[in-house]
Amino acid sequence: MKANIFYDIRKLLERYDDATFYIVISSRGPGKTYSTLRYCVEENKFLAYFRRMQDEIERCAGEKFNPFKDVNKDFGWDIHFKSTKSDSYIYRDSQENMIGVGAAISTFENARGISLPECEMILYDEFIRKPSQRKIKGEADIFFNMYESINRNREMFGKKPVKCIMCSNAVNLDSEIISELGLVYDIERMKATGQELKYYPERGIVVNLPICAEFRKEKEKTALYRATQGTKYYSHALDNEFTYNDFYGIRPVKNISEFTCLCAMEDIYIYRHKSRREFYACQVRADTLHFEIRSQIQFIRRYGIMLREEYYSGNLFFSDYHTKNLLTEYLKV
Repeated sequence: MKANIFYDIRKLLERYDDATFYIVISSRGPGKTYSTLRYCVEENKFLAYFRRMQDEIERCAGEKFNPFKDVNKDFGWDIHFKSTKSDSYIYRDSQENMIGVGAAISTFENARGISLPECEMILYDEFIRKPSQRKIKGEADIFFNMYESINRNREMFGKKPVKCIMCSNAVNLDSEIISELGLVYDIERMKATGQELKYYPERGIVVNLPICAEFRKEKEKTALYRATQGTKYYSHALDNEFTYNDFYGIRPVKNISEFTCLCAMEDIYIYRHKSRREFYACQVRADTLHFEIRSQIQFIRRYGIMLREEYYSGNLFFSDYHTKNLLTEYLKV
């Protein structure tokens, strides 16, 4: 097997050295996590390794679920996790040289006072929620607080910011972090046009949707993908498609002044067009009648039937997938 058919994060890091946040979403197995872990070890980068849930971090201490398992095998390394009830550490060799820490976003609120001045790299592995996984309330804020806790004030003293790599398979665009960063629509457009890279120099963000054509060509010959042709699994695992998402009705509005705000449900603001029968849901705040979870029944009674009819009639549009997902859950459509 040719090594160059696999993904290599080093090329992205070297090409966009000025970036801070690297978002890499691809099919399953081309080497996102592998190449990131290899890079950190070879470049002696102290790593903060994150997963969404605490049980995922705890399983890393077992040999079968050790994310370093494959790089250990290929390079003769002995890198392993050791976990306690509250902490997880990454060690290299039997001398127990610590080269990183592990933590979960779901429990990080309990450790916001930590200090990791030695940390140079964050890897948030599998950061997009699978359809079967539960949501983490306020996940974006927890993630940003995590980065702030680790990065601290080092830039104010002339040091470079901690680089953060976020890797995931293309299972679901309903990511609170992607939505909060305002990247959902851009990623949708990238997928539609086959664009692999988008760099936001003023924000220090790189989005990479690698196609890995040679890897895909070899992978599709294997038993599982011969058996699953035409399935949703095949599309997201091999073709990097967000097949578990319905993008119907997502159409960002350029001029919100053409609308007046009708009401708000939690953080979703619903606007009505001033001259056309058109409704728009987004997170642009306005002074309006506001409903919360505890008053959801009143929201449904007053606006639910009407908004459901407009949705099915094709008159209700959304700024992004995350907004659509939230509102359609409230409306139960």
